[in-house]
Amino acid sequence: HEWYSYTNNFNPHISIQTHIEEDDLHKYSHILNKNINICVKLQTPLYQTSQNNFYALQCNVLIDDPYPDWWPENAHISFRYQYDKPFSDDEIKNIEKLLTVRESTFDHIVLMKCVGHYSDWVKV
Repeated sequence: HEWYSYTNNFNPHISIQTHIEEDDLHKYSHILNKNINICVKLQTPLYQTSQNNFYALQCNVLIDDPYPDWWPENAHISFRYQYDKPFSDDEIKNIEKLLTVRESTFDHIVLMKCVGHYSDWVKV
Protein backbone atom coordinates (compact mmCIF):
# COMPACT_ATOMS: atom_id res chain seq x y z
CA HIS A 1 0.00 0.00 0.00
CA GLU A 2 1.16 3.55 -0.75
CA TRP A 3 1.16 4.51 2.93
CA TYR A 4 4.26 2.39 3.55
CA SER A 5 6.28 4.75 1.36
CA TYR A 6 5.35 7.81 3.47
CA THR A 7 6.96 6.68 6.71
CA ASN A 8 10.59 6.63 7.75
CA ASN A 9 11.53 3.09 8.85
CA PHE A 10 8.26 2.05 10.49
CA ASN A 11 4.96 0.61 9.35
CA PRO A 12 1.88 2.83 9.28
CA HIS A 13 -0.25 1.63 12.16
CA ILE A 14 -3.08 2.30 14.57
CA SER A 15 -2.12 2.01 18.22
CA ILE A 16 -4.83 0.00 19.96
CA GLN A 17 -3.19 0.45 23.37
CA THR A 18 0.07 2.00 24.51
CA HIS A 19 2.15 1.64 27.67
CA ILE A 20 1.02 -1.93 28.37
CA GLU A 21 2.68 -3.59 31.34
CA GLU A 22 4.07 -7.06 30.65
CA ASP A 23 1.75 -8.54 33.29
CA ASP A 24 -1.25 -7.21 31.30
CA LEU A 25 -0.34 -8.66 27.89
CA HIS A 26 -2.67 -11.63 28.42
CA LYS A 27 -5.62 -9.21 28.26
CA TYR A 28 -4.91 -8.72 24.54
CA SER A 29 -4.27 -12.31 23.49
CA HIS A 30 -7.85 -12.70 22.20
CA ILE A 31 -7.24 -10.16 19.42
CA LEU A 32 -3.70 -11.06 18.39
CA ASN A 33 -4.68 -14.10 16.33
CA LYS A 34 -7.96 -12.69 15.12
CA ASN A 35 -8.63 -12.45 11.39
CA ILE A 36 -9.58 -8.87 10.70
CA ASN A 37 -10.49 -6.96 7.59
CA ILE A 38 -11.18 -3.34 8.47
CA CYS A 39 -11.40 -0.53 5.94
CA VAL A 40 -9.82 2.53 7.53
CA LYS A 41 -10.50 6.01 6.17
CA LEU A 42 -8.39 9.07 6.88
CA GLN A 43 -10.71 11.58 8.51
CA THR A 44 -8.59 14.64 9.16
CA PRO A 45 -5.77 16.52 7.51
CA LEU A 46 -2.32 15.61 8.74
CA TYR A 47 -1.52 17.18 12.11
CA GLN A 48 1.44 17.23 14.47
CA THR A 49 1.64 15.98 18.04
CA SER A 50 4.54 16.16 20.44
CA GLN A 51 5.53 14.62 23.73
CA ASN A 52 8.96 14.83 25.37
CA ASN A 53 10.68 16.00 22.14
CA PHE A 54 9.08 13.15 20.14
CA TYR A 55 7.10 14.53 17.21
CA ALA A 56 4.53 12.66 15.14
CA LEU A 57 2.52 13.49 12.04
CA GLN A 58 -0.80 11.71 12.08
CA CYS A 59 -4.37 11.60 10.78
CA ASN A 60 -7.48 10.58 12.67
CA VAL A 61 -9.29 7.60 11.15
CA LEU A 62 -12.83 6.28 10.92
CA ILE A 63 -14.20 2.84 10.18
CA ASP A 64 -17.72 1.71 9.35
CA ASP A 65 -19.93 0.38 12.13
CA PRO A 66 -19.89 -1.91 13.94
CA TYR A 67 -16.73 -0.93 15.76
CA PRO A 68 -14.83 -3.87 17.31
CA ASP A 69 -14.80 -3.86 21.12
CA TRP A 70 -11.02 -3.32 21.07
CA TRP A 71 -11.13 -0.28 18.76
CA PRO A 72 -9.29 2.66 20.43
CA GLU A 73 -10.78 6.04 21.21
CA ASN A 74 -9.27 8.79 19.07
CA ALA A 75 -7.88 6.26 16.59
CA HIS A 76 -5.21 7.69 14.29
CA ILE A 77 -2.47 6.60 11.92
CA SER A 78 1.04 7.96 12.34
CA PHE A 79 2.91 8.65 9.12
CA ARG A 80 6.11 10.29 10.29
CA TYR A 81 8.16 10.50 13.48
CA GLN A 82 11.17 12.56 14.49
CA TYR A 83 12.98 13.62 17.61
CA ASP A 84 14.18 16.95 19.00
CA LYS A 85 12.53 19.32 16.51
CA PRO A 86 9.01 19.89 15.26
CA PHE A 87 8.09 19.28 11.65
CA SER A 88 8.02 22.48 9.64
CA ASP A 89 4.84 23.71 7.98
CA ASP A 90 6.39 22.88 4.60
CA GLU A 91 7.19 19.31 5.69
CA ILE A 92 3.61 18.83 6.86
CA LYS A 93 2.20 20.27 3.62
CA ASN A 94 4.49 18.09 1.47
CA ILE A 95 3.48 14.88 3.25
CA GLU A 96 -0.19 15.90 3.21
CA LYS A 97 0.05 16.24 -0.59
CA LEU A 98 1.24 12.62 -0.77
CA LEU A 99 -1.86 11.38 1.03
CA THR A 100 -4.03 11.12 -2.06
CA VAL A 101 -5.12 7.59 -1.15
CA ARG A 102 -7.40 8.16 1.83
CA GLU A 103 -8.29 4.60 2.79
CA SER A 104 -6.72 1.21 3.35
CA THR A 105 -7.62 -2.21 4.70
CA PHE A 106 -5.99 -3.36 7.91
CA ASP A 107 -5.83 -7.14 8.13
CA HIS A 108 -3.67 -8.05 11.12
CA ILE A 109 -2.75 -7.02 14.64
CA VAL A 110 0.85 -6.94 15.80
CA LEU A 111 2.25 -6.46 19.28
CA MET A 112 5.27 -4.14 19.26
CA LYS A 113 7.79 -3.30 21.95
CA CYS A 114 8.38 0.42 21.49
CA VAL A 115 11.49 1.20 23.47
CA GLY A 116 14.22 3.56 22.33
CA HIS A 117 14.35 5.05 18.84
CA TYR A 118 11.30 4.23 16.70
CA SER A 119 13.50 2.53 14.07
CA ASP A 120 14.50 0.02 16.78
CA TRP A 121 10.96 -0.95 17.82
CA VAL A 122 10.48 -4.71 17.48
CA LYS A 123 7.64 -7.15 17.03
CA VAL A 124 7.01 -9.22 20.17
